[in-house]
Amino acid sequence: MFWVPFVTFWQVTADLPFATGVPDGHGHTHRAEYVDGWNAVLRPTGVTEQDLDRLRETMTRG
Repeated sequence: MFWVPFVTFWQVTADLPFATGVPDGHGHTHRAEYVDGWNAVLRPTGVTEQDLDRLRETMTRG
């Protein structure tokens, strides 16, 4: 992508409303990945893979 004054600004501005309609893990949609990231950082005891799956499902519904 090359920056062309005014032209590029309006192209990006027009594209923004459609940026949220992409699958999880693409664009700016990373809700399910938050679960794995926080699990790796916090390492909570007693949390099972089924708990994480349920939380991932809950996160992607919104």
